[in-house]
Amino acid sequence: MATSNQDGNDDGISKEDKGLLELEDQDEEDSKYGVIMAATFAVGVTAGSGVLVLPNATAKTGWSGVIVIMLLAIIQTYTGILLGRCWIILQERFPTYKQQTRHPFAAIGYEAFGTPGRVLVTIAVNITIFGILTAFLSIVADNITILLNIHNFNDCYTLLIVGGILCPMFWFGTPKDFWPFAILAALSTGVAALLLLIAVLRETPGPEEKTGTVFIGSSVANYFSGLGVMILAYNGHPAYPTLQHDMKEPRRFSISLVMAAIVVSAYFLPMMIATYAIHGEDLLSKANIYSVVPPGTAKTISMLLITLHVINATVIFGNPLFQEAEAIIGVKSVFSWRRVAVRTSLLLVIVFTAASVPFFDTILSFMGGTTLVAITMIFPVCFYWKLRQSGSADEQPSIFEKMIFVTILVLAVLIGIASTYSNIIVFKRDFRLSAPCYLS
Repeated sequence: MATSNQDGNDDGISKEDKGLLELEDQDEEDSKYGVIMAATFAVGVTAGSGVLVLPNATAKTGWSGVIVIMLLAIIQTYTGILLGRCWIILQERFPTYKQQTRHPFAAIGYEAFGTPGRVLVTIAVNITIFGILTAFLSIVADNITILLNIHNFNDCYTLLIVGGILCPMFWFGTPKDFWPFAILAALSTGVAALLLLIAVLRETPGPEEKTGTVFIGSSVANYFSGLGVMILAYNGHPAYPTLQHDMKEPRRFSISLVMAAIVVSAYFLPMMIATYAIHGEDLLSKANIYSVVPPGTAKTISMLLITLHVINATVIFGNPLFQEAEAIIGVKSVFSWRRVAVRTSLLLVIVFTAASVPFFDTILSFMGGTTLVAITMIFPVCFYWKLRQSGSADEQPSIFEKMIFVTILVLAVLIGIASTYSNIIVFKRDFRLSAPCYLS
């Protein structure tokens, strides 16, 4: 049986871990959303940064990167579906989870493996969100620098301005409060990706101009560093349980994930192929694709839209981290001056970190090769497998399912080890070349 039942508590929650759930009042049904809006949220938290950094990752991995990103789309969508099934199992076994739950991913880890599972999820998710928010702030600041051509302006000031703009947006509560941000994020990314593709294709040389694009073999460190970025492409898992919990029909969340994966892939694949085919090795030294694309109306509008997306995605994706900080300090999940103080203080810490580590591509790759491998591949498989095994005889996974689980786990461990080692090498190299903005 599940962990909570082993503790002998009829409501499925052990006494010593009561603080895990901190259940809120039941939401009104009309405040929840449907399949399409859930898919929109999923697109909003995954698509934006990939448009910027996947061309560089493709240059590091070569043409094999296109195949890798498609395989990762399938695997990570599947593990997202497993995570959704875990949440349905929890709601069926322990009805209290049908109420508003502050940390659904941690609750899944707890019911699967007890306190260690909850702690692992909490640490991994919070580190991941913190790292990605740091990179997102740097991306927005970098885009503003390129757009306004203010390369001589101190990056610290730009980051502070970006943080000031974002700060009021972080004072919202849960994803159901963010629906305007989700719609803006999803739509802006689609238009931005299309305009970027148009801008890149306009660079295609005619027969009389063509001199040949250079494609070179990537080093092992570069290859697996690029792979870490690709893992980030479908990284919505930290937010998925929260998104699913606020749905009218949580059982249909798998449909939302498939829809989101198709949309995100439509954003990514044409852009990856076109940029690498035209620019080749030139992308290796450019973390931000907009640094390569020549000026033009399409580029400018695309940059504005993708920056809008990253801002909105930052608000949605960062919500679990801010909720966790509130839970630790004891702030109620209602709007108050304490919420404003806690979230503003944490944002200042993130801004300082972004100023201290000025290469966002390495941060994203490092997150992809460490905590995100666990969150998007290892945790969903292990939690679902354990929850199925703790159920009745007809709930046990089949031999075929077990083979799929083992394959994903082995692949995740290998990718994680290789990518992490490679990112350490790249991080040391980049840190010697770039100083924090407050020291320059």
